[in-house]
Amino acid sequence: MKNVVLRVLVSFVAAVAMASNAFAYTITFDDLETPGSFTDFIHSYNSGSYLLDSADSVFIIAQQSSNFYQGSAALWTYVSGSSARLQKSDSTTFSLESIDLIRHYDVTGQISTLAEVTFNAYDSGNNLLGSQTVGSIGTAWQTVTFGDVFDNVALVTWSQDWPYHDFDNIVLGSPTPIPGAIWLLGTGLAGLVGLKRRKRAS
Repeated sequence: MKNVVLRVLVSFVAAVAMASNAFAYTITFDDLETPGSFTDFIHSYNSGSYLLDSADSVFIIAQQSSNFYQGSAALWTYVSGSSARLQKSDSTTFSLESIDLIRHYDVTGQISTLAEVTFNAYDSGNNLLGSQTVGSIGTAWQTVTFGDVFDNVALVTWSQDWPYHDFDNIVLGSPTPIPGAIWLLGTGLAGLVGLKRRKRAS
């Protein structure tokens, strides 16, 4: 019986993990890759059901032969102090799991300061849920992961301050709802009860 219980619990954990992964989505900006030695700009970017925009700036994309190109079609906001905004097009909630960051390319070669970015999470009423500051952003890509405060949010914003930063590979998700997880566990336990009754009857 203990082995059966263990199998049910393992199956339950695996099912929850699979359900969570099924909702994962990554914004890569790969479709913005272009040849050339200049830069392009966009006012907003749609990917899947997500919208990325800025109320006070545009996003810049470096072409593949540009000095500003750092290995991928990453974005940066053009105006110092401007904010990027990430939300779902249908205004439903989501979770920010991680993002890749790098300090913006230094044309002068004289900048020694590391970049710093503060991310803010808001609910559907535009109330601030919490913030997370990421410091020591250098000249190599780094993946930043976010805490629970960025689960079930309606809007995430972050500012472009000097020295600038580029961002790429935004991983988003919608965690498995608790009621669904309880339903999965309940189904497994009900199966155990049925098995025990059959054994008694025999």
